[in-house]
Amino acid sequence: MNNLQIDVVFELVCPWCFSGKRNLEVSVGTVQETFPQIQINVNRKGIQLLTHLTLEENLHRALPAIGEVTV
Repeated sequence: MNNLQIDVVFELVCPWCFSGKRNLEVSVGTVQETFPQIQINVNRKGIQLLTHLTLEENLHRALPAIGEVTV
């Protein structure tokens, strides 16, 4: 059996990162269906780019339309 390891680093509140996550999941599923002998392991690591802001401030920055956000 062949192994493929994918390391993904993503920004915690980036909407494009969530879109990319979904595309990666679909792609991994397609590869596993097409090549069942390949085992794929995905390691994810979240980072915060604006470290001077709290997580709550980052959420407000990313989701302004939601209003009040509690963490």
